Amino acid sequence: MSARLSFPRIADIGRFLLGGILALLVVEVGLRVIELTPLWRILPVVQPIPGQPDKDFGFESTPGARGIWTTEHRAPLQINSLGLRDVERELAKPAGTLRIGLLGDSMVEGAQVSQKANFGALAERRLRADGYKVELINLAIAGPSPIRQLWRLERRGYPLNLDLVLANSAAGSFLSGALLDDSENPAYVPTANGQLAIGYGFRERFSHRHAEDLLGRLFVALYQSSPVARMLYLRSKEPWSVLLGLPSAASAAQGPAPVAPPASDAARVACERATAALQPMIDLWRDHRPELLWAATARFLDDLAQSARSHGVRVLYAVRDIPLPPADCAAASARADLLVHMQREFTSRGIGLIDWSALVAEVAGGPANLPQLHGFGIHRGAGHLNYDGHRAWATALIDVLRRELPLDAPSRDSSQAIPPAGQAATHPAPGNAAKP
Repeated sequence: MSARLSFPRIADIGRFLLGGILALLVVEVGLRVIELTPLWRILPVVQPIPGQPDKDFGFESTPGARGIWTTEHRAPLQINSLGLRDVERELAKPAGTLRIGLLGDSMVEGAQVSQKANFGALAERRLRADGYKVELINLAIAGPSPIRQLWRLERRGYPLNLDLVLANSAAGSFLSGALLDDSENPAYVPTANGQLAIGYGFRERFSHRHAEDLLGRLFVALYQSSPVARMLYLRSKEPWSVLLGLPSAASAAQGPAPVAPPASDAARVACERATAALQPMIDLWRDHRPELLWAATARFLDDLAQSARSHGVRVLYAVRDIPLPPADCAAASARADLLVHMQREFTSRGIGLIDWSALVAEVAGGPANLPQLHGFGIHRGAGHLNYDGHRAWATALIDVLRRELPLDAPSRDSSQAIPPAGQAATHPAPGNAAKP
């Protein structure tokens, strides 16, 4: 009797599994159709994972990866054949063309807007419309550590025969300890003799141990090509509280949004916040404290300078998010002193320093307008650059290039347009930057 009852049960299980597989196939086809049509603007999509584990880099972009980015704002995302979030480029530089690499983190990568709306693409089109033969190549990749920029430059940038590199980092990236954390990408780790060496702790992760074997390659191919597989993988990484719809610890700790101070106290509050934010930067760049953090920062600058010299490429380094206190705030003089010390550290290594936030603030009409360049919709005021932000950054970038390079002669050969690598750049005060 039990044997007879087992057959219907097996048939039921088979029908259930077949129905589940067919349902997943329908969802798979539906998600693919949405991604390939304008429906991605309004219907559910699964955010792409445009990269893969890499034993040398930590996590590297995958050439040809594509999808619809959904974090903060929806935008098409595509990685070109060179592994860059950029239009297709030839490795060989066109004759007479200035080729400039834009190095940086997720703010420079700009996944939240379309590629053609990225500030580098905007600046390139404006310069070309004026007759300049220039290419602004987006070398950026998301990640908080400046060392990722150096690795990216050596792997993806130098083969493109660059004339100039413009790197861009948040001031906080030198304070966060990311230069000392090798859990996700290479970093500087202390050794037994008290020196710093390149650490690859991330190689101990399961994904990196199998990055180059058949299992790892199949897994990467699956999550990059299948929206359903990617959705299941991303959901598996969510905390149980999120999967069950419960408030997370982070959201519970956030509390209510901060209330803006009264207009009469706005200047005082801005001064106090700037003073507090500037102090750790002053400790690092002027006093070289904490010692280990400064040792990692100095080592990074030394490695970047040596790398650029060995390839004959000039480097400008834009540091953003250095607080801009009100003019009558005592922190204004502290900020000026900080920039003197930062300038000394960069220029002594042949790297030009750019006070990026000051330049962008001038373009935007003042520091008070900077928050409006970030975030989208109800979240405007914080986050990555929005479309207004990319337009402002494009104008600031053109200001820098007009000041640093002889762009007054569109037909001038690129070999004459770039000073020798290692030659220190001189920068007028931000208020004197030329307008495009």
